[in-house]
Amino acid sequence: MVTQTTDGFDVLLTNKCNGTRSVKAVVSLAPDSSCHVMSKGTNVLYIYHGVLGNYDRTVNC
Repeated sequence: MVTQTTDGFDVLLTNKCNGTRSVKAVVSLAPDSSCHVMSKGTNVLYIYHGVLGNYDRTVNC
């Protein structure tokens, strides 16, 4: 889930898979998030502050 903020955006990463997954948020025009190792049922909130970056997608890492 992506939420726009006045100075960027927030991405709520949620692992709904049966096992552990490693994911990161890909950001266009700015550095990507770090790789988050997430166990089943966990959430991580990635917060981007900046004016140029845009959320692109979530990928395995």
